[in-house]
Amino acid sequence: MNLDALKFNDCDQVQFRKRLIKTFLKKLQELSILELINNRFTTFPK
Repeated sequence: MNLDALKFNDCDQVQFRKRLIKTFLKKLQELSILELINNRFTTFPK
């Protein structure tokens, strides 16, 4: 458990979570796009 997280007031914590989720979704999107590209290259012969 992070002690710094406990020091946040509610507003900061909400902002922090939103930012965390946004970053996570962005990374997830990048990964799935990369995976799509990889799949396309691996399924079709060059």
